[in-house]
Amino acid sequence: MSKKKHLSLRFTSALLCMTILTGGMAANWTPIRDIPVSAKTLAELQEERKSNEKKIAEKQKELDSLQSDLEEKEAYQKTLQEKITLQQSNLDIVSQELDRIAQSIDETTQAISQAEDDIKVMEADIAIGLDEFKMRLRAMYVQGNDSLASALVGATDFYDLLSKYELMSRVANHDNQLVNDLKDKLETCNAKKAELETEKSDLESQQEDQQAKKEEFKAAIEDLQQTYSETDEAKEQMQRQKEQLNGDVATLKENNKALDAEEDQIKAAIAAAAEAEKKKREEAAAAEEAKKKLEAQKQQQQEEAKKNQSSGSSSSSKNDDTSSSNSQKDNSSSSSSSNSSSSSSSDSSSDDSGSVAPSGGGFTWPCPGFYTISSTFGNRWGTTHGAIDIAGGNAGAAIVAAKGGTVVRVVTGCSHNYPKSGSCGCGGGYGNYVIIQHDGTYSTLYGHMASVAVSAGQTVSAGQTIGYVGSTGFSTGFHLHFEVRVNGTKVDPMKYL
Repeated sequence: MSKKKHLSLRFTSALLCMTILTGGMAANWTPIRDIPVSAKTLAELQEERKSNEKKIAEKQKELDSLQSDLEEKEAYQKTLQEKITLQQSNLDIVSQELDRIAQSIDETTQAISQAEDDIKVMEADIAIGLDEFKMRLRAMYVQGNDSLASALVGATDFYDLLSKYELMSRVANHDNQLVNDLKDKLETCNAKKAELETEKSDLESQQEDQQAKKEEFKAAIEDLQQTYSETDEAKEQMQRQKEQLNGDVATLKENNKALDAEEDQIKAAIAAAAEAEKKKREEAAAAEEAKKKLEAQKQQQQEEAKKNQSSGSSSSSKNDDTSSSNSQKDNSSSSSSSNSSSSSSSDSSSDDSGSVAPSGGGFTWPCPGFYTISSTFGNRWGTTHGAIDIAGGNAGAAIVAAKGGTVVRVVTGCSHNYPKSGSCGCGGGYGNYVIIQHDGTYSTLYGHMASVAVSAGQTVSAGQTIGYVGSTGFSTGFHLHFEVRVNGTKVDPMKYL
């Protein structure tokens, strides 16, 4: 009897341990269904990165073209500068020639002035000589024609006659010579003056020609300088464009860095959640193994009890049968209770998924009441769109968890809730978004939310509101960006909805 009681106690203890383990496992373990969920962020991150890389390539082409244009402008400017230098050299030569001509004109003008002064003096001398000649003629006229004869008759001798005749001839010759000399000098001065005036006229004509050339060269230099200035302005504008393009490229590269960082964080969050789920499964498997060991021990104890009962007395056999019957009832009751608990847990999980009617794939539609897909999974704009975009819901439409799980990442704080052609930079292009890990295999992402209604670490059930439709991040209109990942790899969400 003592041995039987001991076996009965061991059997009861085993049942109790099994019940505790089974109950704990049922309380902490959520049945795993191999059905993926929807997400949104990684696809758009990669999509935006590819778009940025395409823009970088385009802007680099523009930069190369600008650089080529700049080099051409610089070569053109060099040629212009050479022409300006040559024209300036010509201008300097003309200026020097003008200075020489001006100096010659001054010298000629002075010579003309001197000639005029000489002519005035000669004209005065001639006037004096003429006056003297006129006076002698007048005296001769007054005295009459016989004055010469009278002078000759009055000679004392022949020698005196010759002397007087010679004297009178000399006076006459002197008067004639004086007049002729003055006349010759006057003619010479007039000729010199005329020559100088002609020379001055020629110099003035040359001066006009050189001045015209100077003005022509100056105009050419001004045109070249204007062209150079315009080219310089074009170069400055190109340089500004170049700096702008370099800035755009730098910004796009920084955006890509931010996208890479955001993607790394998302992958890290998914990996961490997957690791936690793996650990949870391992713990569940260990509990299941312990349960099996207890059941094996129980079976062994029952077999030993049966052997002991068959070798005892009939009264003892009855007592043993009664004890065994009670033990079996207890075991049956415990097993029934365990199965009931497990069934209840499974039913509870099933109820969570049914709060919003799911489609055939096992995941709940993440934007109830709105079923327009504005962009499907796959190729889009030359890149791969790793999600579906659900449109039709205005700002503020509810977004629900596609399946029960744990919120592993929440990014919020973006207030740029309006359509835009480029990213505002928030959330690496996703704006406000949420990632839910459903088990070690599946996770979903919900992007461009106007606001978020859950927090990281929170457990959510299928159909539970987690946020509201918006247009934050890189979004051209109000919609939900929904991704499903299997072991971190994006898959087509429509296969699971």
